[in-house]
Amino acid sequence: MRNSSLVLLAVLVTSLARAEEEPVVAEDTTVPNEYTFSQAEYFVAENATNAVIEVHFSPGNRSYTGSVNFSATAGTAIAGEDFQPVSGTLNYAGLNVRTFTVPIYPDCKADGGKTVLLRLHGTSADRLIISNAVLRIQDGPCVPKLQTIRTNSKMRMSWRSEATGFVLEKALSTSGPWQAVNGTVALTNNTYVVEQEMNGIISFYRLRKTAP
Repeated sequence: MRNSSLVLLAVLVTSLARAEEEPVVAEDTTVPNEYTFSQAEYFVAENATNAVIEVHFSPGNRSYTGSVNFSATAGTAIAGEDFQPVSGTLNYAGLNVRTFTVPIYPDCKADGGKTVLLRLHGTSADRLIISNAVLRIQDGPCVPKLQTIRTNSKMRMSWRSEATGFVLEKALSTSGPWQAVNGTVALTNNTYVVEQEMNGIISFYRLRKTAP
């Protein structure tokens, strides 16, 4: 009887020692992955190049991985004129913040600002906290986007007619000196248009604000 007790005691001591040496591994959780915009509203000036949008991730499993789709579509802003629509997928692997960018096109028109609709698209297994947000493009000082198209021996420059008080300049290098372009400025379909002969010389063009 005494020997049996000693054997049982030895087994218990060995089991306790192993329990202390081997850490307990928790089971994977069943909590859904969570995704959310960092805020419900984002703001960007119309003279900015891009708006940067943050999306946060809270993992529901020990792998710390997940993915969520996003999109930016027209609200009151006009796609292709005020902004560039985008869509895609954000992949997470150990990081809890990812970003995507929305290209902004300045129109230099005081129209009270415009909106872009932002949305997250998850699966049925995900939990979306703030899945809809708004990007507000705010009025502000800006230089309109100068469109350049080469046709045969001519260079055609154009910019939106809402942008008033600008002069078109050219130079032989980006460091200047810059000189005003001598040519007729035509107004066609709400767009200012200037054409210049190329003459085999590479030139650089820009718009400069001269009046409020």
